Amino acid sequence: MANRPWSGWVVFLAFSPVFLACGQPATPVNPLGLCRQSVSAQGRWIADSFPYVLDEPTRTLTLAPELIEISGLALSPDGKYLVCLQDELATLFFLDPQTGSIEKRISFGKEGDYEGVETVGQELFAVRNSGAVVRVRMENGAFKEKETFKNVLNSENDIEGLGYDSVRNSLLLACKGLGGQGHGFAGKKSIYALDLNTFALDSIPALCIEYDSLKTYLESQPDLPKRDDLLKDLGSSPEDFSFSPSGIAVHPLSGHWYLISAKERTLLVVRPENGQIIHLAKLKGKQLEQPEGICFDEKANLYISSEGKDRAPVVQVYVRR
Repeated sequence: MANRPWSGWVVFLAFSPVFLACGQPATPVNPLGLCRQSVSAQGRWIADSFPYVLDEPTRTLTLAPELIEISGLALSPDGKYLVCLQDELATLFFLDPQTGSIEKRISFGKEGDYEGVETVGQELFAVRNSGAVVRVRMENGAFKEKETFKNVLNSENDIEGLGYDSVRNSLLLACKGLGGQGHGFAGKKSIYALDLNTFALDSIPALCIEYDSLKTYLESQPDLPKRDDLLKDLGSSPEDFSFSPSGIAVHPLSGHWYLISAKERTLLVVRPENGQIIHLAKLKGKQLEQPEGICFDEKANLYISSEGKDRAPVVQVYVRR
C-alpha cells in the first residue's frame, strides 16, 4: 500500500507526544480540542459503491456462550484464526474463521477490563478501557511474556477500540468516553495514535468525530439508506452526541478507517488523510445486537463481532465484492 501523507500532521508544533509512564492519571490537556484531523461534512454517498453488503452477511458464526461479552476482534499473526477477548478476562480466544469454534485459549495475566485486541506482525496487543496497552509475545503458539505500557489516557476516556495503521506504524485507540480534557471536546469523540517506534502517545487526537459534521453530512444525503434513523441516533445536540466508538480497523487495501459504535449500531468509514466520510450505515439489530469488534482478513473480507444479549454472541462475515 502506498504511503499517504497525513494532512495537518505537523501543524501544531507546540504539542509534543506524551511518553508512556506509570502513575500519570490525567487525560491529555488540550483545552481547545485541537485535532490532527477531523471528520469532514463534505462527501457524497454513492449507491452500490461500498464493497460490502451490510444487510446480507455472507455467513454467521455463532459463538460459545462463554463469549457472551466478546470484546475486540483481530486476525491472528499467522492469519489462521480470529482472535477476541472476553470482557474482564486476560485471555485471548482463537476462533476458527469458518465455524466460530474456540480452537485455543491463551491467558496473559490478571483479570482486567480488556476491550480491544490487534495484531502487529507476530505480536498481539490488547488494550484496557484505561488506555493501558499490553504487548503479548508468543513462542511456538504459547504465551511467552507480556509488557504493559501506560499512558495519560484513563477510564474516563473509556478506550474500547484498538486498530493498527501500518503507514504510520501506530496503534489507534478509540475513545468511547471523553475525547479529551477541555471545553473544546464537547460533542467530539477522539482516536489517539500510539507510535510503535517510540511507544509515545500523541497528545493531540489523530482524528476527531464531531456531532456537527455528522449531522451536516446526513442532512445533505437524502438518498442514504436509513438516514432518518441515523439522524435520530446522533442525539439532539452536541451534548447528547451518542456516537461512541467500540471498535476500529484499518482496511488493508484502501487504508480507510472503519469505526463501529455499539450503542446505536452504526458503521462509519473515513478517509484518514482528509477526514472525508466514505460510508455511514445503520447495522441491523437482528444481526448485530451490540457490535464490539471489527477486523479484516488478508483478502479484505470484513468481520464484525457482537455481544449476546437476547441472542447468542456472533461474528458476522462480509465477503468483499
